[in-house]
Amino acid sequence: MRVGSVHRSRILGILLMTVPNALPAGECRPIDTLDAFETSGLPPAGAECSTYLTATSGTGVSCRWENPYRAEAARQKASALWETLIQCRDGKPLSPDKQVNHPDSYDLRTLAHGTTIYAISVKDKAAQNRTLVFLRRELAGVTD
Repeated sequence: MRVGSVHRSRILGILLMTVPNALPAGECRPIDTLDAFETSGLPPAGAECSTYLTATSGTGVSCRWENPYRAEAARQKASALWETLIQCRDGKPLSPDKQVNHPDSYDLRTLAHGTTIYAISVKDKAAQNRTLVFLRRELAGVTD
């Protein structure tokens, strides 16, 4: 009987090592909610969202969270969203954006997932005394 128990433990250990970093159920909720926004109208928790058309006739959804100016919570939110995104969607991180030419700071991370582009950005708005965190998804437009 002991041999069977040891055997099962080894199999379980091997299986756990081969399964990708799976998140517990519900951990992909911010990304799943963003993806469903156009049909559900429900934003991720605490966010305000809107839809838009891209320059290439694609569609997009942009959600934002507002924070006090340069609040550490904004950077933590953006980092947590990025970690969730890369664990919940296979894809290729794209090169960072060029620096913007004004005193406010701007940090952007982008992931290509098939024909979908996800972006997470943090924007410090000194004149508005706030820092915004954006989670955006764009679907590629139809081209001939």
